[in-house]
Amino acid sequence: AAETALTKMFAMIARMQSNEGITLLDKEDEFTTHNWTFAGVYDALQAFCEQIAGATGIPLVRLLGQSPKGFASGDADMATYYDTIATQQDDDLLPAIEKLLPVLSRHLWGNPWPDHAYFEFRSLWQPSETDKATIATADAQGVAGLYAAGLLSESQALAELRDAGRVTGRYSGITDEDIA
Repeated sequence: AAETALTKMFAMIARMQSNEGITLLDKEDEFTTHNWTFAGVYDALQAFCEQIAGATGIPLVRLLGQSPKGFASGDADMATYYDTIATQQDDDLLPAIEKLLPVLSRHLWGNPWPDHAYFEFRSLWQPSETDKATIATADAQGVAGLYAAGLLSESQALAELRDAGRVTGRYSGITDEDIA
């Protein structure tokens, strides 16, 4: 009978338990429960993520795919991030690449690196189709104005349009023969 009472008591305790785990009692123990709350854990994790993003210099939208809070779209953060990377490329990588290219040119082709050749990093920022159209229109109007004013020859105007088209992908059909 005592064994059955003990079994019933532990069955009752098991039903009443929250997540504190196993409970063992004898006649002198007192049974108390402690409630746990996880309020504030999300805020702590969010602050931790912001600290990591700040330390690495990577915006949350890029690091975790997390949209910024409030009215911000994250575009300014991404622009700053891309500018930082471009600066690091120019300051840290480009000097080394400019030393390696002449060596590689002589090794691979047996010729010195041409004086007119250059190396340029691709932009991380990719304009939208609307941005590309706006840029292409502005470039075309600017070149047309200079051509109409007589400040550019037809071949110079075509060369300027083709060079400006590297950003937008427009005017890529202008060939060296067209410019000549």
